[in-house]
Amino acid sequence: MDWLGAATIVPGLILVVFAVTDSSHAPDGWKTPYVYVTLILGTALLCAAFYIEGWVAKVPLLPFDMFQVKQMKPLVIALFFSYGVFGVMERILGASPLLTTAYYLPMIVGGLILATVGGFLLHVLPGTLLLIISGIGFILSVLLFAIIPENPSYWAYILPAMICATIGVDVTYNISNIFITTNMPQNRQGLAGALINSLVFLGISFFLGIADIIATATAHFGPKESYKSAFWFGVGCASFSLILLVLFVKIEKAKSDLTVEEKAELEAEVRPIELRPTMMDEVQPSASLSDTAPE
Repeated sequence: MDWLGAATIVPGLILVVFAVTDSSHAPDGWKTPYVYVTLILGTALLCAAFYIEGWVAKVPLLPFDMFQVKQMKPLVIALFFSYGVFGVMERILGASPLLTTAYYLPMIVGGLILATVGGFLLHVLPGTLLLIISGIGFILSVLLFAIIPENPSYWAYILPAMICATIGVDVTYNISNIFITTNMPQNRQGLAGALINSLVFLGISFFLGIADIIATATAHFGPKESYKSAFWFGVGCASFSLILLVLFVKIEKAKSDLTVEEKAELEAEVRPIELRPTMMDEVQPSASLSDTAPE
């Protein structure tokens, strides 16, 4: 068990997220002592965790070789920004908690449909194309809130935004899990799955804090306009994530294939067979010379 890693990663993330999310509500903002102290302590703990995971821990929580898998780094960054685009809908629309809950019903229904149909689509369409579709869904989900007018129509803005958000979240989550199971060795799949699950909540909490900072900084424009500024920030995050997915992440269609370990075992078995003809060719000239030697 990597106790040092757990003792630095978890409190480090908590302190950094706390400093970011509470800075906009602190008496003096970033100048408030407990804000910059927690930020400094959290950053120091994360730096210590980086050193521990790379050079101290024998069984690290986040082994560096997990990020050496091709396309893993851009995928992790893209997921972090994608999951961070969710904002607060209740305050921007002025809706009651019960009505806000009703607004999210399309996400539940859409999630059930995508969970059923998505399994078939993964074998028909390339994973890269599905990631692009989910990235566009993320962009539209926050763009519709960024341009939403006064007294908006539920059917024109809120319902499409919720459907697009469902497409973004569910498709991205499924594709990322397909990527893990096909590209990660078996002893790393659990860690990679835990990392992606953690990115969901870490991205939401971190970027919600950033969005709150933007909303507070633009509060002089009024509540609705300030939160629209936060949603425009979400559009930027989703667009950056889509660019990363298009340029650096290539995932094929899901198919029944060998695992990483099975491919390595197969290559190990095939390699000696491929070397045998070469060894026979090397022996053949010496045999021919002995045959032609004078008696």
